[in-house]
Amino acid sequence: MSSQDVLRPIGGLVSLTDLIRAATDMDHSALRQELASTGRIVTNLMKRGKHTSTVTPLRRAFLRLCEEVEANLQQEETVLFPALIAAEEALSAGRPMPVNAFGSVRNPISMMEQAHTRIRAILDEMRSMTENYTMSDPSCEMLGLFSRALHALDDGLREHLDHEDKEIFPRAKRLEVSPRTV
Repeated sequence: MSSQDVLRPIGGLVSLTDLIRAATDMDHSALRQELASTGRIVTNLMKRGKHTSTVTPLRRAFLRLCEEVEANLQQEETVLFPALIAAEEALSAGRPMPVNAFGSVRNPISMMEQAHTRIRAILDEMRSMTENYTMSDPSCEMLGLFSRALHALDDGLREHLDHEDKEIFPRAKRLEVSPRTV
């Protein structure tokens, strides 16, 4: 279950803070688990030594994806999201918006959007390398498992990125419309 499933408001708005907490508590955790699980599968495939011409370049792309996703999640969790929560809390309490070392929230959001573009490019590369995740070999169940894991990771990651790009980031940018700043 993704944060989007939990946060379907019924007759009301969900706060930006609620969207962020759901994204970090549910989506980020699930993505880390999927990355780790898929990493174990690719490690097992490499140990078997079969399909190395297919698996080796995929493994490289997958490792780049892992690095990019983890860096993105860390930046969101330690820099951007705490600042957005603080800004929303200040506005809700009628206090001035806090001033951040990074200036406008648009600056880290722009960095996150660029990271999302890089992540999607790696996913596109892996999708192309596997002909849309259709790798299989009747004699190697692990290859089919890897293909299905990559496909599920791709779907979940794209859904998560779209949620941030289309829901969280636009709402966050609107926070700065308020003239009250410290």
